[in-house]
Amino acid sequence: MPVFKCKMCGGKIDFEQGATVGVCDSCGTKQTLPRLDDDKRANLYDGAGHVKETVVVQSSVNAASLLKRAFMFLEDGDWREADEYCEKVLDFEPENAEAYLGKLMAETKARELSNLKNSKQPFSDNSNYQKALRFGDSALQKQLLICNAQVIERKNQEVYDMAIKATNLANSEAAFRAAAAIFQRISGFKDADTLYEQCIEKAEDCLMEVERKAEEKRIAKKKAAEKRKRRIIIALSFILAGIVFSTLLITVIIPDRIYNSATELYNAEEYAEASGKFSVIPFYKDSREKAEESCTKAQIQITAEQIKNAGSGNVSTGKTIKFGFYEQDKKTLNGKEEIEWLVLAVDGKKALLISKYALDCQRYHTSDTDITWETCSLRKWLNDTFMNEAFGEDHKKMIAVTNVTADKSLLFLTNPGKATKDKMFILSISEMERYFSTTESRRCAPTAYAIKQGVKKSRVFKVDGKGTCWWWLRTPGITQKNASYVTNSGIYSGYKLKEDNNGVRPVMWINLNS
Repeated sequence: MPVFKCKMCGGKIDFEQGATVGVCDSCGTKQTLPRLDDDKRANLYDGAGHVKETVVVQSSVNAASLLKRAFMFLEDGDWREADEYCEKVLDFEPENAEAYLGKLMAETKARELSNLKNSKQPFSDNSNYQKALRFGDSALQKQLLICNAQVIERKNQEVYDMAIKATNLANSEAAFRAAAAIFQRISGFKDADTLYEQCIEKAEDCLMEVERKAEEKRIAKKKAAEKRKRRIIIALSFILAGIVFSTLLITVIIPDRIYNSATELYNAEEYAEASGKFSVIPFYKDSREKAEESCTKAQIQITAEQIKNAGSGNVSTGKTIKFGFYEQDKKTLNGKEEIEWLVLAVDGKKALLISKYALDCQRYHTSDTDITWETCSLRKWLNDTFMNEAFGEDHKKMIAVTNVTADKSLLFLTNPGKATKDKMFILSISEMERYFSTTESRRCAPTAYAIKQGVKKSRVFKVDGKGTCWWWLRTPGITQKNASYVTNSGIYSGYKLKEDNNGVRPVMWINLNS
């Protein structure tokens, strides 16, 4: 009697003598038998259809059967057989996401999908993982991304623990630099950037310690000798004359000269310079009132110039323009300073601007809850407090209402919320990557006022000689309770929400023909 092999799985087909239909003893598929007159022709048929026992998958039902067996092999820990059965499916369904999932699980020795989180290494670059994401439905994509994120989180934690141990044991420059190098591998994870900076500082301290102590001893000895000499000279020669003359100079002569010079500038309508001089002598005559009055008139002059420059059409991508006023040097007596803006894009008669510096320190949201840009407290602060503080009515007329999109992050699986219509906003991750293509270009320094408000500046990363800071992005972070941000090194992350030392870089579109 001839022997027929299953076209689906390669198993043996059972049939009765003279029957035209048989049943596979492995997968249970019913198949129509050929009408053959002898065993030889049957064997030829059988061999022609099954060279080297290749399985021909003709339908999704057959693929499902093979996948079922593949995942049974995975449950049993038979990784080779599981991989082979997945390959059989892919020969005929090359976009079968579950087959790529099975191959990934066989590679990582995961008996169940949830076991992928126990993988020794992240599988972001694994081709089977990438194809499972590409061809899988949203539910599978979410599970895979979560598992990979858990592996990355665990590996980062392992490196973090190793770096902490290395730091605790370090007692030399080389040891602290080695610990810093470990922290640098996981930049953006927890407080790795801060600890990296601390290790670098300790390494520098170790290097300079002996030399510094010797230099301090030498300088202290020299200063002591010089101090004794100065005391003797001052005591014998200038004690009385110095007191009288200094009092007169400080309280009358110098303030009077400054006051007269400031008055001349005021009368010449040079209000900005006049304000600066009056503010130096706030307790002389009516200098404080004159300083405030000059500051107000100076802002009126500068505002007119800003509006004229912005509406002239001489605005192009990459340029810096001045528009509006905000406290920046933390010296409130001399008034607010002009805000510098980087031109990110020009679209016809509109220009997209972002502040050159981080202007203030604000939380993304004031409470620990699920949040999006639409409902966060930072959005309200920008469009209310900041708007009214930074711009007069003439400025506000030029600021366009923008449709702020709810961009979804390819890295984080969080809900971006709904699009909003705002005059002031901050960049999303995708916009940040579009306008700042390198980590160096993303680094931003805070103003002196922002530092006073709580922004923390880096002692390692600098731009134009100034320490850089972290600044907010509007895209939600790794969970719905987190927000994304750019670090002081220029990379972006999304682990924090109620951060008290992040800077704010406002963004807006202005109408150039207003």
